Amino acid sequence: MSRKRKLRTYLSTVLLTTFLAVIVFPLTPIYGETTPGAPVPGLTIEEAVQLAFKNDPDTRKAELNVEQTQIARDKLAESITFIPTGGMVLPAYQELFNNFQQAEISLGVAKKVQATQKDLVTKNVIAAYTKAIKDKNTLDLARLSLANMQKQMAIRETSRDLGMISSYDWQTIERGMKQAEEGVKAAEATYLSSCLALNALTGQSKDKTFELVSRPVGEQIHKNSLDQEYSRATNDAVLVWRAEQMLAIEQSKQTWVLPNVSSDLSRVLLDQAQVDHEKAKRDARLTIEGLYYGMDALERQIQVVKESNNLAQDKLRMAEVKYRVGTLPLVSITPGQEDLMSARVEAEKTKADLENLRADLAKLKADFYYVTGRTVYESADWSTGSGTSIDLGTVNNKPQTGNRISFTIGAPTYKNGNDVITLDTPAYIKNGRTYLPVRALGESLGAQVSWDEEARTVTLKRGDDRVELVIGNYNIKINGSYTTMEVVPEIVAGRTMLPARYVTEAFDALITWNENDQEVVIFK
Repeated sequence: MSRKRKLRTYLSTVLLTTFLAVIVFPLTPIYGETTPGAPVPGLTIEEAVQLAFKNDPDTRKAELNVEQTQIARDKLAESITFIPTGGMVLPAYQELFNNFQQAEISLGVAKKVQATQKDLVTKNVIAAYTKAIKDKNTLDLARLSLANMQKQMAIRETSRDLGMISSYDWQTIERGMKQAEEGVKAAEATYLSSCLALNALTGQSKDKTFELVSRPVGEQIHKNSLDQEYSRATNDAVLVWRAEQMLAIEQSKQTWVLPNVSSDLSRVLLDQAQVDHEKAKRDARLTIEGLYYGMDALERQIQVVKESNNLAQDKLRMAEVKYRVGTLPLVSITPGQEDLMSARVEAEKTKADLENLRADLAKLKADFYYVTGRTVYESADWSTGSGTSIDLGTVNNKPQTGNRISFTIGAPTYKNGNDVITLDTPAYIKNGRTYLPVRALGESLGAQVSWDEEARTVTLKRGDDRVELVIGNYNIKINGSYTTMEVVPEIVAGRTMLPARYVTEAFDALITWNENDQEVVIFK
């Protein structure tokens, strides 16, 4: 093949890849993915729990039930206070006293239910939040797989034109593409459903969007022996405790003189209460055993997947090095051959698998602690923030003496040293990555910015350093070498927005994230 034809083939491949990325990825905004440029509020697990407390009708109902039983108990107590001498031997007064005893027990039950209702709400929020995290991971992987197939299709179409791929193999590729597209749509629907469920729990409107910024980090759950946990549940679990109180009521009735209630009926009612109590204890034990061994299994799986994730990340780093030096293709023409995109997909998959297992463990822990009477939520099980928060004054114990540039999410200005500069489009977060306007980012880094409308390519140049990015394309070209990004550049309100970290690091600048102030800080 002539050099000129090779160049045409390469250009057609790049353009087709870019075209496919642009037409497929502008998807309908869903949870945490509002219109770019508009800041998306973060929602931590703690904030979700607090919102759910305010919205939960059962919590208010439990409070009212305590008030109601307290009033009933107090009225009966007043009646008993005025029982005349000798009145206790009369059936009417005996029945009144019996009712008072039942009211006393009912009040205790109502207070216990009220105390555990918030734990139940917390447990339900953790379940909904972890499901949304897992469904988002599934969606991200589906989109990544689709992007991989788009690149494969673009390259293999050229191979088909050259007669290197049969019509049957090409049809197989087309079917795979359609399946990947349907997979993304299905993942979007599932994720949207889980977000709507979380919004319903927290009392938010169905079109309200948040960035889920908390992430499960727990890998080990503190628990005692199974017998000790069962004993704890017998004493503290609300279901066992309620059955126990009902048994206490029936036992107390055995000494009562009740009109129209025979001793045989009273005995049957007592036997039923005893059966219910035993059943509650048995059900609690089965539930505890299932959760106990389920947590053990998850803890072991986490360690296995953790090792697999470390290996996959190492392979990805090695693949990126090979790609930069030109010994590894971005996408292989031959199926099954090693390439950068395959390494990236595998690394993201194992990373998502690890987080999903941690999410499953967080949910099981909430269930386990609820039935054993513990505090359901513990902040140590969760990290908060879309990036790493570090001391902005020092890195690796070395003071940062370079110029400090800061962008605040959603703010109309940014700071370059002591100067405050107006922005056309504010910074925002999308898919867990911070986007900054190219003009402001480039100028703050001392780079010249140029735009090629025909190729939809933005170029930043500073001295001998040159960075090129194509709108909608995952590739970033740094000094002639390509690497792949997790997100793509995009145009918002006529302004080009770039993923901040990739561009900043390409110019050897330090970029950090300040979670408290929602601020991106760059030292150059």
